[in-house]
Amino acid sequence: MQVATPMMEADDGEIDVEMLERVDRKLKRDENTRYLVRYRKAKKDEMRRLRQTVATLEALRMQLTSGPRALAWQDVAKALHDHRHVAESHNKALRARLEQHKGLVQTMQAWVGAHLPIQVGLDARCWTWRNVSLFGNAASRTLGKKWITMQMFHNTERVFEQYNFPAFESTDELWYDLKVEFGDQGYTSVRRRQYTDSSMEFDQVVPWIHRSFLRVQAYIPQYDVSQPLELEEIEGHTKQYVVITPANEYCNVLVGEYLTENRFLYCIQQIQADERCDAGDRRQRNRTMWYDIHRRPGGGTKRRMLMMVSQLLPSNDGEIVSLDDDARSWGINLEDCPDHLKESRFPLLWRYSNVKERLRLLENFLKK
Repeated sequence: MQVATPMMEADDGEIDVEMLERVDRKLKRDENTRYLVRYRKAKKDEMRRLRQTVATLEALRMQLTSGPRALAWQDVAKALHDHRHVAESHNKALRARLEQHKGLVQTMQAWVGAHLPIQVGLDARCWTWRNVSLFGNAASRTLGKKWITMQMFHNTERVFEQYNFPAFESTDELWYDLKVEFGDQGYTSVRRRQYTDSSMEFDQVVPWIHRSFLRVQAYIPQYDVSQPLELEEIEGHTKQYVVITPANEYCNVLVGEYLTENRFLYCIQQIQADERCDAGDRRQRNRTMWYDIHRRPGGGTKRRMLMMVSQLLPSNDGEIVSLDDDARSWGINLEDCPDHLKESRFPLLWRYSNVKERLRLLENFLKK
């Protein structure tokens, strides 16, 4: 049981109320004293801050009043002149950009009009990416190249599936599958390849493709590196080359390259109409290709390739190139072959000639 102290307990054991009141008053006085001390200290701090603020403002006032109250008219005139010059420069740049966008809109309208009917829904197999053209306007040209190559890139897997390639993970291989279909307008050749290659490492593939691109990868007949390029444009992931072969064939190829650490994908499309480089009366052919090359973890590469090349297209007046003349452009002679055997013999001779040329160039590349 708690026992009261003698100071607060009366003689009869009761709590001394008077003593408690005196203690309570003392505690309140002590608390008021401490409050006044804190209050005076806060006021002193506030006064010190106010004096510092007054001093700062006084210094600022003296600084503002010590200098000239107004700029000289020469300074005002120069500032206005500079501002006008900047505004005129911006106006000129905006007008130039406006004209550029007008040209882009006009060419896009012409492009849409040339490719009617407009698709009701998006169709990845729309023929416009196979039969392409490029405008001369810089902005339209860049946009066209990007659209063509990105369309091909995003359709890579669909195209391989459409042409019945084995699954990429499959061990089945297509070493050199060639089909040539003949029609009223000539032939269309479709070459399919899917195989594992241990003869070249992935890091060797890109230099090899670049070195042999026009002759081997793009299937330009009788091309030689000594031939001058009619046009060469490299921009971002796209490249464009135009060359006239010794047989006067017009080859205008647009390339889209997509290189990562373990994959190299590039697409090739023949440009049929180009405002910067007109084919004139020269013959050309359809040319559409996909090359998909992957690094193998154990070394070497795995490749998938789809190459579609047509016979030389009819001339502007509709004259069809004979198979004999087309074969001659590839360096193949069919004159001694009976007519009824030409369509069956041409693919064999073409394949032999192409493989022989590939091996020759590859051997020369690996020796260096």
